[in-house]
Amino acid sequence: MSQKKKKSGKTKKPNKSVAPSLNEDTMDEGKSNGIWHHWPWALLLLAVLYIVGGLMPPKAKTDLDYVAFGKLPILKGGRTKPLDSLARNSLRKISEREVVPLEGNAPDGSWGDLDKLKDTNDEGVYYRRWYQFNKRPKKLKATQWLMEVLFDPDKADKRFIFRVDHPDLAGEFNLHQKGVDLSGIQFFSFNQLREHLSKLESRSKAIAQIKQEQRDPHEKATIKLAGALHGYLQLRTG
Repeated sequence: MSQKKKKSGKTKKPNKSVAPSLNEDTMDEGKSNGIWHHWPWALLLLAVLYIVGGLMPPKAKTDLDYVAFGKLPILKGGRTKPLDSLARNSLRKISEREVVPLEGNAPDGSWGDLDKLKDTNDEGVYYRRWYQFNKRPKKLKATQWLMEVLFDPDKADKRFIFRVDHPDLAGEFNLHQKGVDLSGIQFFSFNQLREHLSKLESRSKAIAQIKQEQRDPHEKATIKLAGALHGYLQLRTG
């Protein structure tokens, strides 16, 4: 009996020595299985993020689009420039600004979209006043505006970007106080000026025969507006 016990005791020792190696293998296998066990959850998370990304508001996508669009190269004057540079320079020549405000005030002071305000108010619409600190009007950056001109010209035609510096010029075309006022300067849309294109063209051709130093402020403002409209039409027609 004692011999059998001793013999059986001896046979158990190798099993004890083998056990750690088996446990290590099992633990390694468990780690490996644990990693693969989490892969479906990782894939599910990626799928959710992808779907959520697709459901994000279009504003983020639009912002990305106009930034990427502005970086595209264009050949102008024998030099390669980004489209953002063309957009800013063009808008500056037309309106002497680099943004296009989209919101402002009605004659009664109510705040809203400029296009809608002009539909219901023929006169007296104005941009944000200097004292309206709480107002943060929506604006188009120059590149966003250029994208509208190229890809959605009907909407671009409604933007109040054409600056009329001289009151007599606005009066000549029956536009006095019919634009959007910014510190006493009126801004008009292409739609408002469209019917006056032929008259502006003939007037500017006549003024072009006069030397620049001999032109009065009214004539200079006429030439300036005609040039702005010409530049806009060049962009609009591609």
